[in-house]
Formats: sequence, C-alpha cells, structure tokens
Amino acid sequence: VSVIELGAQSFVDEVLAHAQRGHDAACIENAVKLIKKYSILSSLHLMIGLPKDTKEGFLYSLKKTVELKPDMARINPALVLKNTTLAQQYLQGDYVPLILTDAVDLCRVAFEMLSAAGIRVIRFGLHISEEMNKDGAVLAGPMHDSLGSIVLSSFFYHKTLEVLKSIPPDTNEVHLKISLSDESAFRGWRNKNVSSLKTLYPRTQITIESSPVLKKGDVYFSFDSSGPNFLNFYQQNNCSLTEAYKIV
Repeated sequence: VSVIELGAQSFVDEVLAHAQRGHDAACIENAVKLIKKYSILSSLHLMIGLPKDTKEGFLYSLKKTVELKPDMARINPALVLKNTTLAQQYLQGDYVPLILTDAVDLCRVAFEMLSAAGIRVIRFGLHISEEMNKDGAVLAGPMHDSLGSIVLSSFFYHKTLEVLKSIPPDTNEVHLKISLSDESAFRGWRNKNVSSLKTLYPRTQITIESSPVLKKGDVYFSFDSSGPNFLNFYQQNNCSLTEAYKIV
C-alpha cells in the first residue's frame, strides 16, 4: 500500500452527522496521523456545498487540512443524484445546492491555501460517468466536466489581478513571463482572462510571454522601467481565513 485516501468530506461535526458519514473530525485527525506514522502517503477528500455546511465551515475544514498536511487532496462539489436522501431534501426545498460560480470560488480558495501549504490538489469534481450523464440522473448541483480547468483559470486570473493591484496606478506597460505549461490556464477559455484584465486596465499595455524553462506557477513580471520581479503563484498564499471569505 503506497497511498490511503480518506473520505473526510468536512471537519465540521454537525455537517458529518447530518450526512451520516459515521465519523467525526477527531477520527479524521487520528487516521491521518496514523497513516503518517507508517510513512504511507495520505489523501483527503473534501466536499463543498454539503447540507448544514457554510463558506465559513468549509474554510475551517481547509484550515484543519493545512494543519494535518496530508500529501494530497481532492475537492468535490456536492451533487444531487436522483433517488437519494439529498434528492428528497432538494425536491422538498430543504436543500439548496451551490451554483457553479460559487463552487469555482470555493475551489479556487482551496487550491490556493492547500498549494501554498505543499498539499497537492489532484482533482476537482467527481469523474462524470455515463450513468451521471443520463437525463435526470443529476437533479442539481455544480456539475461540469471541465471544473478543474475552470478553477485553475480563475486562480491565475485572481493571482494576476493581485500583481496588477500591487504596481503603481500610472504604469504604462506590464510584461508577464509565465511557464508554458500554465499558459492555457493563465489565459483562460478563449483568452478571457487576458481580455478581462485589459478591460480593467485599459491604459496599461499588458503583454504575456510563455517559457518552456519556467516551472509551473513561476511568474516573472516587470513594469515600465523596473527589473523583473519573481514569484511562484502556487507557493504564495495571500488568503487568511478572513481574506479568503472576503474573496468568495
């Protein structure tokens, strides 16, 4: 055995009890510590949008995950599948699932916090099976077959926005040099990220260069006559719990 994955879902005991998970937060903590004791890789599954959970509750779960520092994590939005208890709650109006934009925001914050802590996020969202693709199989919830790509695109957009906010407002030119492997996520679908940034900064000429030499997350940026400044988006965490909640 090289990896043990745990379906933690949440560190909020009320959420776990309502979902009838059969464990509490203390069980998750003990399990991760035991796995580490035997030098086995660990992976935690967290869910967003569970009944009784809140944005603050999910951010608390992220904080606890960072403290435990498993090797990997998966983030899955809750989906309403037909013929389930959750489907009954949804149809009765007792449960409101997340919309896609809110799910992406929470996943983005999770990616930033976990990546900065050295925890590799290996997947966003469930694998969408043929059964789930059938009409009526999924009644509601933020299901998208490219959720991971959307989250990464949102992550790069917000990190780049932080860079632009940090430079003088009268800057004429900004040059960003990024890893070639990040270019698709950085630019966004149909170059949407770049177009949005240029709309926000119409007086600033923004140019982007990709390099096969740079590692994932590496970014060099320069503005006007300044020399290049280096940072790694994956290792830089500007989200405290309070700040992350404001971003969401």
